[in-house]
Amino acid sequence: TILGGSPFYTSVPSGRVGISKDAVFRSNDHFREAVASREASDVAQLEKKVGRKLDAGSERSRVGVSQLRRFLEQLLQQKYFENVPSIVPLLEREHRGAAQKLDDTVAELSNLQEDRLKKRGRHFREKFIAKIHTLVQGSISASP
Repeated sequence: TILGGSPFYTSVPSGRVGISKDAVFRSNDHFREAVASREASDVAQLEKKVGRKLDAGSERSRVGVSQLRRFLEQLLQQKYFENVPSIVPLLEREHRGAAQKLDDTVAELSNLQEDRLKKRGRHFREKFIAKIHTLVQGSISASP
């Protein structure tokens, strides 16, 4: 299973962080302190319920938000490393495509010489004027 086969026991203090009158925590640090205190309280409650100290390895590693975060970060890193072999070819293909587009753009920019642009502009203008002439000749004329 995604959680490693056993549950996590977590609880988080609730309330807003800030300076408004409805804020429970003055700052992020104050909230972090409350989370750490809640984790210690959770451990104490679990130890009281089971009637013994929790095993420092397997049991304590499943209690608290900090342990859950550590577990999820390790899981994320593991999944990332598992997927690197499939990601690298995709990135290489994207890199080749981007490099080709860059080469095409550089080639197009190198063709933007002033004389060539003027020549192309004159050529376009002549074609446009010829089209206007053709359109005017083909228009309907009113009878006298």
